[in-house]
Amino acid sequence: SAQKVSNAELTTVKDLNFINSLSGKVAGLTITKSASGVGGSSRVILRGNKSTRANDPLYVVDGIPIQNYSPQQPTDVWGQSSGSGGSGADGGDGISNLNPDDIESVTILKGASGAALYGSAAANGAIIVTTKSGKAGKARINVSSELTAESPIYYPESQFKYGQGSSDTSTNIVPSDPNSWGPVVNAKDIVKPFFQTGVTAINTISLSGGTEKSQTYFSYGNVSNKGIMPTSTLQRNNLNFRQVSKYLNEKLTLDANVSFMNQIADNRPVSGLYSNPLTGLYLFPRGLDFQSYKNNYSQFYQPRNVDLQNWYNMNPDGSGGLDFQQNPYWVINKMGNKQERQRAIANVTLRYQLNDWLSVQARGNFDKTWDLFETKMYAGTQSVQAGPNGRYVNINATNAQYYGDLIVSANKKLSNDITLNANVGTSINDNQFNSIGFNEDPTSGTGLVYANQFGINEIDPVSMQVYNVANHKQLQAVFASAQFAYKSFLYLDLTGRNDWSSTFAFTPTAGKGYFYWSAGTNLILSDAFRLPEVVSFAKVRVSYAKVGNDVPVYTTNPPQWTKQGGVNQTARKNTITQYPGTYLQPEDNRSFEMGTEWRFMKEKFGFDFTYYKNNNYQQYMLINAPNGSGYTQYYLNLGNIQNSGVEISAFVTPVQTSKFKWTSTFNYAANSNRVVQLSNPNIPGANSGNPFIITGIGVNMYQSEIVQGGSWGDIYGYKFARADNGTILVSDDGTPSKLKTVSGQDSVAYLGNPNPNYTLGWNNSFSIGNFAVNFLIDGRFGGKVMSVTQAVMDMYGASEASGNARDNGGVNIAATNSVTNKAYDGLLPAQNYYTGVGGRAGISENYMFDATAIRLRELSIGYTIPTHVKGITNLTVSLIGRNLFFFERKAPFDPEISMATSNGLQGIETFGIPSTRSMGASVKIQF
Repeated sequence: SAQKVSNAELTTVKDLNFINSLSGKVAGLTITKSASGVGGSSRVILRGNKSTRANDPLYVVDGIPIQNYSPQQPTDVWGQSSGSGGSGADGGDGISNLNPDDIESVTILKGASGAALYGSAAANGAIIVTTKSGKAGKARINVSSELTAESPIYYPESQFKYGQGSSDTSTNIVPSDPNSWGPVVNAKDIVKPFFQTGVTAINTISLSGGTEKSQTYFSYGNVSNKGIMPTSTLQRNNLNFRQVSKYLNEKLTLDANVSFMNQIADNRPVSGLYSNPLTGLYLFPRGLDFQSYKNNYSQFYQPRNVDLQNWYNMNPDGSGGLDFQQNPYWVINKMGNKQERQRAIANVTLRYQLNDWLSVQARGNFDKTWDLFETKMYAGTQSVQAGPNGRYVNINATNAQYYGDLIVSANKKLSNDITLNANVGTSINDNQFNSIGFNEDPTSGTGLVYANQFGINEIDPVSMQVYNVANHKQLQAVFASAQFAYKSFLYLDLTGRNDWSSTFAFTPTAGKGYFYWSAGTNLILSDAFRLPEVVSFAKVRVSYAKVGNDVPVYTTNPPQWTKQGGVNQTARKNTITQYPGTYLQPEDNRSFEMGTEWRFMKEKFGFDFTYYKNNNYQQYMLINAPNGSGYTQYYLNLGNIQNSGVEISAFVTPVQTSKFKWTSTFNYAANSNRVVQLSNPNIPGANSGNPFIITGIGVNMYQSEIVQGGSWGDIYGYKFARADNGTILVSDDGTPSKLKTVSGQDSVAYLGNPNPNYTLGWNNSFSIGNFAVNFLIDGRFGGKVMSVTQAVMDMYGASEASGNARDNGGVNIAATNSVTNKAYDGLLPAQNYYTGVGGRAGISENYMFDATAIRLRELSIGYTIPTHVKGITNLTVSLIGRNLFFFERKAPFDPEISMATSNGLQGIETFGIPSTRSMGASVKIQF
């Protein structure tokens, strides 16, 4: 099954990460954005999550697989990650670097059958990008300019009626207490004014032209963005040059492409509790003078002769306060981060036509990315995050991919009825990643030698931490495919591939590699049989694919990693904790698919229906090693994760005249995910079916698990303790209780799964003379997501829910007194209830929400202006909008956004930047 999306569908209403423009337009495609603002990474899933490792599809640009990664950020390396609710700034994934104006079309291969040509990374499907090339004829110049304004589509549900109070209901108001459980003050809203109107400008100019034997395409694209978060900006430049020429009587074709990208992002928003201005903003005690802290976010401290942070619960010397709550204006001005990326891609294809049915093709590709991440935290930053003199972080990373292949292709008629189209080839894919980072431990030394003097050489040697990673992986392969066509209506497709991966070094697989294959058949019913005239086209298809996959790099022979630190560091320690996996085998992914496609009434109506089932075996999981082995964990091949579902895409043209045309398309997909098995009775210690924990609960209220009998990514957390009649248990003062284990520990239980039950997209296009109107409505239905933001705001009395409860005299919920075992009399006191249920380690069950969301995704109204100006062949002006409003949203945030794109943070929202609506205009001119 495949769906194609044209350039017009990608660029009429643009997104800086073009992959987001596929939302609602492809059945079975689910996109989740990270909470890092404009241009950030997106998680793309086709037909459900299949693996404990990577679930992303493979991206292929002009036939060549490209690297797609987001560089590891310092918060992932040095703490403040899943254990403490923080998440590093997002550098943007590799596919987001492409200029959408350079893309001709995108084809989405949803099944695993394409893996034979593109490698095992395509087991999760493949997104095939075809870029623009020059056209023969008169030179053409295309100019595209778009300007949009962005604003939050919603804000956190806050209260500003009640002011600061004490966390302890038995004491009076404490000026430094970070809560709003006090008396009525009717304060002004401080949240909405914090955000500014974002502005994004996207401009592209391209030149194309040539002769029948040589065509040229050149483009320059520029992006300038000011985010809705003050001080957040992004600048990007794209250069692209492509030349296609034919030589030797047109037998030899040369296709060369060179592109370069430069991107600088300043103060990209982060999610989580740390280094995030939104925690201090959302939790600021109502009634205090926020304006004074905005105007004077720093103050001079005479004993140190330096400016330090000014915040209501911090001392003049910068000490005290909460570790995750700081002055928002200090965070955005004195804790800034900078991310710079340079990327160069060059590829060349040589194709020689040996005779009328045989050709040979050689390709080579170079794809290298240079990333710099830098953050400067000034003296006065909260002590958990920076030393007394400040903190400096610097990470430089390079990621290079070298790819080459050689393919012999044959297209020959074997008889009057049978035609063969075959490919035989070999490829090599070499990936090299190097990263070195310098950081400091905030708990030791002064951080910097001198206050606010930033640089690697300025880090206090006592605090110094060095992070150095070098990975090298190579994949070699031979592959073949053959298509037999019988009378142009019956097709049989066969593929096979054998891979040799360097990650299987030291295992039996190293020598023989691993083989996988696919088979499929298509029957064009409308060509094979005489069907009613109303049927324009009819086809049925069925396919099966078996795909292997390698293991993580160095799993079979872990390197001798050492931690490097300051001058007072103890002797270096061997940090290997996993037993070398010299026994590991390839992952085993098996996929079955069947479908049918019908078009009627001269292409006025049609649909495509697909049923699929995918089982992924022998996945890579860590289990605890036996005591006394000298290791803590070892890898095993375990599991059977199954995805099955249906996809339906349909189109209809209800009206078509010479002056008016209306086309409507629908996309529907439903996927069922089930963890069939995690145990393996043939392996000692691996038959318990224990869960595979993606993200542990740490000090937070959630963890993500893969549990036998459950679904991929199930969210686990704390639940209410309940009486036999189902009501919650509370103490005498109305404070709710957590469910406990037999041993008295907080019990972690299943709460829900973030993946939707089904998705639906409805796209409409109207052509009315020179006017063109398009709108897209799409929705996710079902699933459960968690809001840590709501939980923390509840605990501090800053939420609208806590304010409403006070207005109503308490919380109206059925409860049982845990002491008397009788029904609790009256309403539960609002402060006791919300401080008991809320907080980042609160009762998670209370903060699970229905993930259903239906939105107006895109709207454009364009007019092609009749022009008689010589040289101008087309001039179109459009009003455009994206993510304009929700028809329905049950969660207090946009469930399409998660903390990050990693496996373990799906469905979790923790002080993420609000989703935005974009409105503006675009102009397209062709000369």
